[in-house]
Amino acid sequence: MDKFKDSPVVLVTSDHQRSGKEHDAALIWTEDVTKDSFKACLRELQNFDGKHQDIYVTWFAFAKLHKPLFTEHSSVNFPNTDPPTDEDNNAYCEFVHFTRSYNAIPSVQISANHSTTASGNMAPVHNGISAWIENMNESGFRVCVKELYETRYDPVSVNYAVLTDVCNPGWSYFNGFCYFTSDICRDWTTAVVKCRQESSVLVDVNNTEENVYIQHRHNGDKSWLGLNDRSTEGDFTWADRGHGNFTAWAKNQPNNFKEEDCAHALGVKHDYEWNDVQCSDCHKFTCKKDLDECQNHLNYCHKKATCTNERGSYTCKCRAGYVGDGFNCNSYAGLGYSAILANDDNYFGTLSSWLSPVVQSQSSYWKRCWRASVDGWAASTFHSLCDSKGPTVTIVRVGKYIFGGYNSLSWSSVSGYQYTSSAFLFSLVNKPGWGPVKLTQQGQYSSDKSSSTYSLLNYGPTFGGGHDLKIVNYASSNTDSYTNLGHTYSPPSGHSYHTSFTKSFLAGSYNFRPDEVEVFYETT
Repeated sequence: MDKFKDSPVVLVTSDHQRSGKEHDAALIWTEDVTKDSFKACLRELQNFDGKHQDIYVTWFAFAKLHKPLFTEHSSVNFPNTDPPTDEDNNAYCEFVHFTRSYNAIPSVQISANHSTTASGNMAPVHNGISAWIENMNESGFRVCVKELYETRYDPVSVNYAVLTDVCNPGWSYFNGFCYFTSDICRDWTTAVVKCRQESSVLVDVNNTEENVYIQHRHNGDKSWLGLNDRSTEGDFTWADRGHGNFTAWAKNQPNNFKEEDCAHALGVKHDYEWNDVQCSDCHKFTCKKDLDECQNHLNYCHKKATCTNERGSYTCKCRAGYVGDGFNCNSYAGLGYSAILANDDNYFGTLSSWLSPVVQSQSSYWKRCWRASVDGWAASTFHSLCDSKGPTVTIVRVGKYIFGGYNSLSWSSVSGYQYTSSAFLFSLVNKPGWGPVKLTQQGQYSSDKSSSTYSLLNYGPTFGGGHDLKIVNYASSNTDSYTNLGHTYSPPSGHSYHTSFTKSFLAGSYNFRPDEVEVFYETT
Protein backbone atom coordinates (compact mmCIF):
# COMPACT_ATOMS: atom_id res chain seq x y z
CA MET A 1 0.00 0.00 0.00
CA ASP A 2 1.05 3.65 -0.21
CA LYS A 3 3.32 4.63 2.63
CA PHE A 4 2.04 6.71 5.54
CA LYS A 5 3.94 8.86 8.01
CA ASP A 6 2.55 6.73 10.84
CA SER A 7 0.63 3.49 11.07
CA PRO A 8 -2.81 4.13 9.54
CA VAL A 9 -6.22 2.86 10.52
CA VAL A 10 -6.96 -0.23 8.41
CA LEU A 11 -10.42 -1.73 8.00
CA VAL A 12 -10.98 -5.00 6.13
CA THR A 13 -14.01 -6.98 4.94
CA SER A 14 -14.40 -10.24 3.03
CA ASP A 15 -16.87 -11.37 0.40
CA HIS A 16 -17.38 -15.07 -0.39
CA GLN A 17 -18.57 -14.99 -4.00
CA ARG A 18 -19.93 -18.44 -4.81
CA SER A 19 -23.29 -20.13 -4.90
CA GLY A 20 -24.45 -22.40 -2.11
CA LYS A 21 -22.76 -20.32 0.58
CA GLU A 22 -25.60 -20.44 3.11
CA HIS A 23 -23.40 -22.26 5.60
CA ASP A 24 -20.18 -20.33 5.00
CA ALA A 25 -18.65 -18.46 7.91
CA ALA A 26 -15.25 -16.80 8.15
CA LEU A 27 -13.11 -14.65 10.42
CA ILE A 28 -11.01 -11.79 9.12
CA TRP A 29 -8.46 -9.60 10.89
CA THR A 30 -5.19 -7.76 10.23
CA GLU A 31 -1.70 -8.59 11.41
CA ASP A 32 1.16 -6.14 12.02
CA VAL A 33 -0.14 -2.90 10.59
CA THR A 34 2.74 -0.50 9.93
CA LYS A 35 3.12 2.67 7.91
CA ASP A 36 4.32 0.54 4.98
CA SER A 37 2.26 -2.65 5.00
CA PHE A 38 -0.07 -5.06 6.78
CA LYS A 39 -1.28 -8.64 6.50
CA ALA A 40 -4.94 -9.53 6.03
CA CYS A 41 -5.76 -12.90 7.62
CA LEU A 42 -8.90 -14.88 6.88
CA ARG A 43 -9.99 -18.17 8.40
CA GLU A 44 -13.01 -20.20 7.35
CA LEU A 45 -14.88 -21.85 10.19
CA GLN A 46 -16.06 -25.00 8.39
CA ASN A 47 -13.68 -27.91 8.78
CA PHE A 48 -14.53 -29.42 5.39
CA ASP A 49 -15.26 -26.40 3.24
CA GLY A 50 -13.21 -27.63 0.34
CA LYS A 51 -10.88 -25.34 -1.57
CA HIS A 52 -10.57 -21.75 -0.34
CA GLN A 53 -11.65 -19.91 -3.44
CA ASP A 54 -13.83 -17.05 -4.63
CA ILE A 55 -13.10 -15.08 -1.47
CA TYR A 56 -12.37 -11.40 -1.99
CA VAL A 57 -10.92 -9.13 0.69
CA THR A 58 -11.62 -5.42 0.50
CA TRP A 59 -9.64 -2.99 2.61
CA PHE A 60 -9.02 0.69 3.04
CA ALA A 61 -6.46 2.57 5.09
CA PHE A 62 -6.47 6.17 6.19
CA ALA A 63 -4.47 8.47 8.43
CA LYS A 64 -7.08 11.22 8.33
CA LEU A 65 -10.79 10.52 8.59
CA HIS A 66 -12.72 11.15 5.40
CA LYS A 67 -15.54 13.56 6.16
CA PRO A 68 -18.45 13.89 5.84
CA LEU A 69 -19.09 10.17 5.29
CA PHE A 70 -17.20 9.19 8.43
CA THR A 71 -17.74 11.22 11.58
CA GLU A 72 -15.22 9.70 14.00
CA HIS A 73 -12.78 6.86 14.43
CA SER A 74 -10.53 5.41 17.10
CA SER A 75 -9.28 2.10 18.44
CA VAL A 76 -9.90 -0.01 21.52
CA ASN A 77 -6.96 -1.85 23.02
CA PHE A 78 -7.43 -5.22 24.70
CA PRO A 79 -4.24 -6.08 26.63
CA ASN A 80 -5.76 -9.47 27.56
CA THR A 81 -3.47 -9.91 30.54
CA ASP A 82 -6.06 -11.97 32.43
CA PRO A 83 -8.21 -14.85 31.13
CA PRO A 84 -11.67 -13.84 29.86
CA THR A 85 -14.65 -14.35 32.14
CA ASP A 86 -17.53 -16.78 31.76
CA GLU A 87 -20.09 -14.00 32.07
CA ASP A 88 -18.70 -12.46 28.88
CA ASN A 89 -18.83 -15.82 27.12
CA ASN A 90 -15.04 -16.06 27.34
CA ALA A 91 -14.65 -12.87 25.30
CA TYR A 92 -13.08 -9.52 26.13
CA CYS A 93 -15.53 -6.62 25.92
CA GLU A 94 -15.33 -2.84 26.37
CA PHE A 95 -17.95 -0.12 25.99
CA VAL A 96 -17.12 2.70 23.58
CA HIS A 97 -18.66 6.14 24.04
CA PHE A 98 -19.07 8.18 20.86
CA THR A 99 -17.45 11.61 20.86
CA ARG A 100 -20.86 13.09 20.02
CA SER A 101 -24.51 12.07 20.28
CA TYR A 102 -26.40 10.96 17.16
CA ASN A 103 -30.05 11.44 16.35
CA ALA A 104 -30.21 7.90 15.01
CA ILE A 105 -28.08 4.83 15.54
CA PRO A 106 -25.11 5.15 13.16
CA SER A 107 -23.29 2.41 11.31
CA VAL A 108 -19.94 1.30 12.71
CA GLN A 109 -17.29 -0.68 10.87
CA ILE A 110 -14.69 -2.55 12.93
CA SER A 111 -11.55 -4.60 12.30
CA ALA A 112 -9.38 -6.47 14.78
CA ASN A 113 -5.61 -6.09 14.57
CA HIS A 114 -3.07 -8.49 16.05
CA SER A 115 0.59 -7.54 16.46
CA THR A 116 3.23 -10.24 16.58
CA THR A 117 5.62 -7.73 18.16
CA ALA A 118 3.27 -6.64 20.96
CA SER A 119 2.14 -10.20 21.69
CA GLY A 120 5.47 -11.96 21.30
CA ASN A 121 3.58 -14.51 19.23
CA MET A 122 5.78 -14.48 16.15
CA ALA A 123 4.01 -17.40 14.44
CA PRO A 124 0.28 -16.96 15.02
CA VAL A 125 -0.65 -19.61 12.48
CA HIS A 126 -3.42 -21.03 14.62
CA ASN A 127 -5.13 -17.75 15.49
CA GLY A 128 -8.82 -17.27 14.90
CA ILE A 129 -9.68 -13.75 16.05
CA SER A 130 -13.33 -12.73 16.07
CA ALA A 131 -14.58 -9.19 16.76
CA TRP A 132 -18.16 -7.97 16.98
CA ILE A 133 -20.43 -5.21 18.29
CA GLU A 134 -23.19 -5.48 20.89
CA ASN A 135 -25.74 -3.11 22.42
CA MET A 136 -25.33 -0.28 19.90
CA ASN A 137 -27.27 2.92 20.54
CA GLU A 138 -27.03 6.66 19.79
CA SER A 139 -24.29 7.24 22.37
CA GLY A 140 -22.01 4.23 21.93
CA PHE A 141 -21.59 0.48 21.59
CA ARG A 142 -19.98 -2.54 23.20
CA VAL A 143 -17.12 -4.11 21.27
CA CYS A 144 -15.91 -7.64 21.95
CA VAL A 145 -13.02 -9.81 20.77
CA LYS A 146 -12.52 -13.53 21.17
CA GLU A 147 -9.84 -16.03 20.20
CA LEU A 148 -11.63 -19.12 18.88
CA TYR A 149 -8.74 -21.55 18.44
CA GLU A 150 -5.65 -20.69 20.46
CA THR A 151 -5.51 -21.19 24.24
CA ARG A 152 -3.33 -18.10 24.68
CA TYR A 153 -4.76 -14.58 24.93
CA ASP A 154 -2.67 -12.21 22.87
CA PRO A 155 -3.10 -8.40 23.00
CA VAL A 156 -5.49 -7.26 20.28
CA SER A 157 -6.71 -3.84 19.18
CA VAL A 158 -9.96 -3.08 17.39
CA ASN A 159 -10.16 -0.15 14.96
CA TYR A 160 -13.56 1.37 14.35
CA ALA A 161 -15.02 4.07 12.12
CA VAL A 162 -18.48 5.60 12.46
CA LEU A 163 -20.62 6.26 9.38
CA THR A 164 -23.81 8.30 9.34
CA ASP A 165 -26.39 9.23 6.74
CA VAL A 166 -25.34 12.76 5.89
CA CYS A 167 -28.18 13.12 3.38
CA ASN A 168 -31.92 12.74 3.91
CA PRO A 169 -33.47 9.26 3.52
CA GLY A 170 -33.53 8.30 -0.16
CA TRP A 171 -30.70 10.70 -0.99
CA SER A 172 -27.06 9.75 -1.58
CA TYR A 173 -23.88 11.73 -0.94
CA PHE A 174 -21.24 12.43 -3.57
CA ASN A 175 -18.48 15.04 -3.48
CA GLY A 176 -20.22 17.80 -1.54
CA PHE A 177 -23.80 17.21 -2.74
CA CYS A 178 -26.80 15.00 -2.03
CA TYR A 179 -28.58 13.29 -4.95
CA PHE A 180 -32.03 11.77 -5.38
CA THR A 181 -33.01 9.73 -8.45
CA SER A 182 -36.65 9.28 -9.47
CA ASP A 183 -38.28 5.90 -10.01
CA ILE A 184 -40.65 7.04 -12.77
CA CYS A 185 -40.25 9.23 -15.83
CA ARG A 186 -41.48 12.81 -16.11
CA ASP A 187 -41.32 15.53 -18.73
CA TRP A 188 -38.51 18.05 -18.23
CA THR A 189 -40.68 20.83 -16.73
CA THR A 190 -42.25 18.50 -14.19
CA ALA A 191 -38.81 17.19 -13.26
CA VAL A 192 -37.67 20.75 -12.54
CA VAL A 193 -40.70 21.36 -10.35
CA LYS A 194 -40.29 18.11 -8.46
CA CYS A 195 -36.66 18.97 -7.64
CA ARG A 196 -37.55 22.50 -6.52
CA GLN A 197 -40.13 21.04 -4.15
CA GLU A 198 -37.25 19.24 -2.45
CA SER A 199 -35.18 22.46 -2.19
CA SER A 200 -32.91 21.12 -4.90
CA VAL A 201 -32.26 21.58 -8.62
CA LEU A 202 -32.61 19.32 -11.63
CA VAL A 203 -29.07 18.06 -11.80
CA ASP A 204 -26.28 20.22 -13.20
CA VAL A 205 -22.89 18.69 -14.00
CA ASN A 206 -19.56 20.26 -13.12
CA ASN A 207 -17.00 17.71 -14.32
CA THR A 208 -16.45 14.29 -15.88
CA GLU A 209 -16.45 12.47 -12.56
CA GLU A 210 -19.86 13.82 -11.64
CA ASN A 211 -21.18 13.12 -15.15
CA VAL A 212 -20.25 9.45 -14.83
CA TYR A 213 -21.65 9.21 -11.29
CA ILE A 214 -25.03 10.66 -12.26
CA GLN A 215 -25.45 8.43 -15.30
CA HIS A 216 -24.54 5.34 -13.29
CA ARG A 217 -27.41 6.20 -10.96
CA HIS A 218 -29.72 5.52 -13.90
CA ASN A 219 -28.19 2.14 -14.71
CA GLY A 220 -27.37 3.10 -18.27
CA ASP A 221 -30.79 4.58 -19.12
CA LYS A 222 -31.35 8.04 -20.54
CA SER A 223 -32.04 10.73 -17.94
CA TRP A 224 -32.85 14.42 -17.76
CA LEU A 225 -30.26 17.07 -17.14
CA GLY A 226 -31.03 20.62 -16.03
CA LEU A 227 -29.41 22.02 -19.18
CA ASN A 228 -31.74 23.80 -21.65
CA ASP A 229 -31.97 26.63 -24.20
CA ARG A 230 -35.67 27.41 -23.75
CA SER A 231 -35.03 31.12 -23.15
CA THR A 232 -32.60 31.76 -26.02
CA GLU A 233 -32.07 29.29 -28.83
CA GLY A 234 -28.52 27.94 -28.78
CA ASP A 235 -27.69 29.46 -25.38
CA PHE A 236 -27.78 26.47 -23.02
CA THR A 237 -28.00 27.22 -19.32
CA TRP A 238 -28.65 25.11 -16.23
CA ALA A 239 -32.04 25.35 -14.58
CA ASP A 240 -31.63 27.53 -11.48
CA ARG A 241 -27.85 27.72 -11.95
CA GLY A 242 -27.08 29.76 -15.08
CA HIS A 243 -24.15 29.03 -17.38
CA GLY A 244 -21.60 26.32 -16.70
CA ASN A 245 -18.12 25.40 -17.94
CA PHE A 246 -18.56 21.66 -18.50
CA THR A 247 -20.42 19.89 -21.34
CA ALA A 248 -20.35 16.39 -22.83
CA TRP A 249 -22.32 16.75 -26.06
CA ALA A 250 -22.41 13.83 -28.45
CA LYS A 251 -21.11 14.36 -31.98
CA ASN A 252 -23.17 16.91 -33.93
CA GLN A 253 -25.17 17.78 -30.82
CA PRO A 254 -27.03 19.87 -29.85
CA ASN A 255 -28.85 20.21 -33.17
CA ASN A 256 -32.31 21.57 -32.19
CA PHE A 257 -34.01 18.91 -34.33
CA LYS A 258 -37.79 19.36 -34.03
CA GLU A 259 -37.47 22.16 -31.49
CA GLU A 260 -35.30 20.21 -29.04
CA ASP A 261 -34.65 22.59 -26.15
CA CYS A 262 -33.85 20.26 -23.22
CA ALA A 263 -30.79 18.08 -22.65
CA HIS A 264 -30.64 14.50 -21.48
CA ALA A 265 -27.80 12.10 -20.78
CA LEU A 266 -27.52 9.21 -23.20
CA GLY A 267 -26.21 6.68 -20.68
CA VAL A 268 -23.25 4.42 -20.15
CA LYS A 269 -23.47 2.69 -23.54
CA HIS A 270 -23.08 6.03 -25.27
CA ASP A 271 -19.89 7.10 -23.48
CA TYR A 272 -21.79 9.28 -21.01
CA GLU A 273 -22.52 11.87 -23.69
CA TRP A 274 -25.48 14.27 -23.96
CA ASN A 275 -28.14 15.08 -26.53
CA ASP A 276 -30.87 17.69 -26.89
CA VAL A 277 -34.45 16.41 -27.10
CA GLN A 278 -37.97 17.75 -26.83
CA CYS A 279 -38.85 18.89 -23.31
CA SER A 280 -42.13 16.95 -23.47
CA ASP A 281 -40.29 13.62 -23.59
CA CYS A 282 -40.50 11.41 -20.51
CA HIS A 283 -37.30 10.45 -18.70
CA LYS A 284 -36.24 9.69 -15.18
CA PHE A 285 -34.23 12.40 -13.48
CA THR A 286 -31.84 13.19 -10.63
CA CYS A 287 -32.19 16.08 -8.19
CA LYS A 288 -29.16 17.69 -6.60
CA LYS A 289 -28.78 19.78 -3.45
CA ASP A 290 -25.80 21.16 -1.60
CA LEU A 291 -24.73 19.49 1.64
CA ASP A 292 -24.04 22.02 4.40
CA GLU A 293 -20.77 20.67 5.80
CA CYS A 294 -20.77 23.36 8.46
CA GLN A 295 -23.58 21.55 10.27
CA ASN A 296 -23.18 18.51 12.52
CA HIS A 297 -19.37 18.38 12.50
CA LEU A 298 -19.12 17.39 8.83
CA ASN A 299 -16.02 19.50 8.13
CA TYR A 300 -12.34 19.66 8.93
CA CYS A 301 -12.36 23.20 10.25
CA HIS A 302 -10.30 23.68 13.38
CA LYS A 303 -12.24 24.13 16.61
CA LYS A 304 -10.96 27.72 16.73
CA ALA A 305 -12.10 28.43 13.15
CA THR A 306 -15.37 29.57 11.62
CA CYS A 307 -16.90 27.37 8.92
CA THR A 308 -18.68 29.02 5.99
CA ASN A 309 -20.71 26.81 3.69
CA GLU A 310 -20.31 27.15 -0.07
CA ARG A 311 -22.00 25.25 -2.88
CA GLY A 312 -20.31 21.87 -2.98
CA SER A 313 -17.71 22.85 -0.43
CA TYR A 314 -16.92 25.09 2.54
CA THR A 315 -14.22 27.44 3.80
CA CYS A 316 -12.55 27.71 7.19
CA LYS A 317 -11.20 30.91 8.73
CA CYS A 318 -9.37 31.15 12.03
CA ARG A 319 -11.12 33.30 14.60
CA ALA A 320 -9.71 36.51 16.02
CA GLY A 321 -6.67 35.77 18.13
CA TYR A 322 -5.64 32.77 16.03
CA VAL A 323 -3.66 32.32 12.83
CA GLY A 324 -3.54 29.55 10.26
CA ASP A 325 -5.33 28.25 7.20
CA GLY A 326 -8.55 27.48 9.06
CA PHE A 327 -7.88 23.76 9.15
CA ASN A 328 -5.08 24.37 11.63
CA CYS A 329 -5.35 27.42 13.87
CA ASN A 330 -2.77 28.45 16.40
CA SER A 331 -3.01 31.12 19.01
CA TYR A 332 -0.57 33.94 18.68
CA ALA A 333 1.60 31.57 20.69
CA GLY A 334 2.61 33.92 23.44
CA LEU A 335 2.98 37.03 21.30
CA GLY A 336 -0.37 38.12 22.70
CA TYR A 337 1.55 39.20 25.80
CA SER A 338 3.47 41.79 23.79
CA ALA A 339 2.85 45.30 25.09
CA ILE A 340 4.04 46.69 21.76
CA LEU A 341 1.71 44.65 19.54
CA ALA A 342 -1.15 45.55 21.89
CA ASN A 343 -3.57 42.82 20.77
CA ASP A 344 -3.65 44.11 17.21
CA ASP A 345 -4.81 41.18 15.03
CA ASN A 346 -3.14 42.65 11.95
CA TYR A 347 0.23 42.82 13.70
CA PHE A 348 -0.19 39.32 15.12
CA GLY A 349 -1.27 37.82 11.84
CA THR A 350 1.53 39.39 9.82
CA LEU A 351 4.30 38.57 12.26
CA SER A 352 2.99 35.06 12.84
CA SER A 353 2.98 34.39 9.09
CA TRP A 354 6.66 35.35 8.93
CA LEU A 355 7.55 33.24 11.94
CA SER A 356 5.50 30.18 10.95
CA PRO A 357 8.11 28.77 8.49
CA VAL A 358 10.92 28.95 11.06
CA VAL A 359 9.33 27.71 14.29
CA GLN A 360 10.78 24.46 15.57
CA SER A 361 7.45 22.77 16.29
CA GLN A 362 3.72 23.32 15.89
CA SER A 363 3.52 23.18 19.68
CA SER A 364 6.06 26.01 20.08
CA TYR A 365 5.10 29.27 21.69
CA TRP A 366 6.88 32.53 22.43
CA LYS A 367 7.71 33.46 26.01
CA ARG A 368 8.92 36.93 26.87
CA CYS A 369 12.32 37.01 28.53
CA TRP A 370 12.90 40.80 28.52
CA ARG A 371 10.70 43.87 28.57
CA ALA A 372 13.05 46.80 28.86
CA SER A 373 10.64 49.28 30.48
CA VAL A 374 9.88 46.75 33.25
CA ASP A 375 13.08 44.70 33.66
CA GLY A 376 15.51 47.54 33.06
CA TRP A 377 17.28 49.04 30.08
CA ALA A 378 20.78 47.75 30.87
CA ALA A 379 22.14 45.54 28.09
CA SER A 380 23.52 43.23 30.78
CA THR A 381 19.94 42.67 31.99
CA PHE A 382 18.90 41.65 28.49
CA HIS A 383 21.76 39.15 28.35
CA SER A 384 21.12 37.74 31.81
CA LEU A 385 17.48 37.10 30.95
CA CYS A 386 17.69 36.06 27.28
CA ASP A 387 21.11 34.51 26.56
CA SER A 388 21.33 30.82 25.64
CA LYS A 389 17.59 30.44 25.14
CA GLY A 390 17.58 29.57 21.44
CA PRO A 391 15.51 31.35 18.79
CA THR A 392 14.18 34.80 19.71
CA VAL A 393 12.01 37.58 18.33
CA THR A 394 12.92 41.18 19.15
CA ILE A 395 10.18 43.83 18.89
CA VAL A 396 10.96 47.56 19.10
CA ARG A 397 8.65 50.58 19.28
CA VAL A 398 9.77 54.13 18.54
CA GLY A 399 6.75 56.41 18.56
CA LYS A 400 4.40 55.01 15.94
CA TYR A 401 7.13 52.86 14.34
CA ILE A 402 7.17 49.14 15.13
CA PHE A 403 10.00 46.90 13.90
CA GLY A 404 12.35 44.15 15.03
CA GLY A 405 14.12 40.95 14.05
CA TYR A 406 14.20 37.19 14.31
CA ASN A 407 17.34 35.30 15.38
CA SER A 408 17.35 31.49 15.18
CA LEU A 409 20.52 31.30 17.30
CA SER A 410 21.00 32.08 20.98
CA TRP A 411 22.15 35.50 22.08
CA SER A 412 25.45 35.59 23.98
CA SER A 413 27.45 37.98 26.14
CA VAL A 414 30.62 36.92 24.35
CA SER A 415 31.73 39.37 21.66
CA GLY A 416 31.27 38.17 18.10
CA TYR A 417 29.21 37.86 14.93
CA GLN A 418 27.04 34.85 14.16
CA TYR A 419 25.52 33.67 10.90
CA THR A 420 22.18 31.95 10.40
CA SER A 421 20.37 31.90 7.08
CA SER A 422 16.94 32.10 8.70
CA ALA A 423 17.45 35.41 10.54
CA PHE A 424 15.47 38.40 9.25
CA LEU A 425 14.38 41.91 10.13
CA PHE A 426 10.82 43.13 9.85
CA SER A 427 8.80 46.32 9.94
CA LEU A 428 5.13 46.44 10.89
CA VAL A 429 4.72 50.24 10.92
CA ASN A 430 7.17 52.43 8.98
CA LYS A 431 7.28 55.38 6.61
CA PRO A 432 3.95 56.59 5.15
CA GLY A 433 3.01 54.71 2.00
CA TRP A 434 4.74 51.50 2.99
CA GLY A 435 3.08 48.47 4.51
CA PRO A 436 4.52 45.68 6.64
CA VAL A 437 7.67 44.20 5.14
CA LYS A 438 10.02 41.32 5.90
CA LEU A 439 13.70 42.06 5.21
CA THR A 440 15.85 39.03 4.45
CA GLN A 441 19.66 38.80 4.24
CA GLN A 442 20.14 40.18 0.76
CA GLY A 443 22.02 43.36 1.60
CA GLN A 444 25.10 44.76 -0.11
CA TYR A 445 27.50 42.77 2.08
CA SER A 446 25.39 39.71 2.81
CA SER A 447 27.35 37.38 0.52
CA ASP A 448 30.09 36.81 3.10
CA LYS A 449 27.50 35.04 5.30
CA SER A 450 29.10 36.06 8.54
CA SER A 451 27.12 38.81 10.23
CA SER A 452 23.46 37.94 10.78
CA THR A 453 23.69 39.07 14.40
CA TYR A 454 26.24 40.59 16.77
CA SER A 455 26.61 39.85 20.48
CA LEU A 456 28.40 41.88 23.15
CA LEU A 457 27.70 42.31 26.86
CA ASN A 458 27.18 46.07 26.48
CA TYR A 459 24.97 45.72 23.40
CA GLY A 460 21.29 44.98 23.30
CA PRO A 461 19.85 42.94 20.39
CA THR A 462 21.93 43.82 17.31
CA PHE A 463 21.46 42.61 13.72
CA GLY A 464 23.75 42.83 10.67
CA GLY A 465 27.26 43.97 10.06
CA GLY A 466 26.52 47.65 9.48
CA HIS A 467 24.85 47.44 11.91
CA ASP A 468 21.44 47.20 10.23
CA LEU A 469 19.79 47.45 13.67
CA LYS A 470 21.53 48.20 16.95
CA ILE A 471 20.01 48.63 20.41
CA VAL A 472 22.57 50.16 22.75
CA ASN A 473 23.12 50.00 26.50
CA TYR A 474 20.50 52.01 28.48
CA ALA A 475 18.83 52.80 25.16
CA SER A 476 15.95 54.79 26.70
CA SER A 477 18.40 57.37 28.07
CA ASN A 478 20.17 58.27 24.81
CA THR A 479 19.80 58.34 21.03
CA ASP A 480 22.76 56.12 20.23
CA SER A 481 20.64 53.23 18.92
CA TYR A 482 20.42 53.30 15.14
CA THR A 483 19.29 51.56 11.93
CA ASN A 484 21.19 51.37 8.65
CA LEU A 485 19.43 48.95 6.33
CA GLY A 486 21.18 47.46 3.34
CA HIS A 487 24.46 46.19 4.79
CA THR A 488 23.38 42.63 5.61
CA TYR A 489 19.62 42.89 5.33
CA SER A 490 17.83 43.94 2.17
CA PRO A 491 16.67 47.57 2.03
CA PRO A 492 13.12 48.36 0.90
CA SER A 493 12.57 47.68 -2.78
CA GLY A 494 14.00 50.40 -4.98
CA HIS A 495 16.41 51.76 -2.36
CA SER A 496 20.07 51.12 -1.59
CA TYR A 497 22.42 50.92 1.37
CA HIS A 498 23.62 54.03 3.20
CA THR A 499 20.95 56.41 1.95
CA SER A 500 18.84 58.66 4.15
CA PHE A 501 15.76 56.64 3.26
CA THR A 502 17.19 53.27 4.33
CA LYS A 503 18.68 54.80 7.49
CA SER A 504 15.32 56.18 8.58
CA PHE A 505 12.94 53.55 7.23
CA LEU A 506 12.54 51.45 10.38
CA ALA A 507 12.50 54.08 13.16
CA GLY A 508 11.76 57.33 11.33
CA SER A 509 15.34 58.52 11.78
CA TYR A 510 18.86 57.14 11.75
CA ASN A 511 19.40 57.51 15.50
CA PHE A 512 16.54 56.90 17.86
CA ARG A 513 15.48 56.48 21.47
CA PRO A 514 13.17 53.43 21.81
CA ASP A 515 10.01 53.67 23.85
CA GLU A 516 9.96 49.91 24.41
CA VAL A 517 11.95 46.81 23.51
CA GLU A 518 10.71 43.25 24.03
CA VAL A 519 12.44 39.92 23.39
CA PHE A 520 10.53 36.62 23.20
CA TYR A 521 12.20 33.23 23.06
CA GLU A 522 10.77 30.07 21.50
CA THR A 523 9.89 27.20 23.80
CA THR A 524 7.57 24.18 23.88
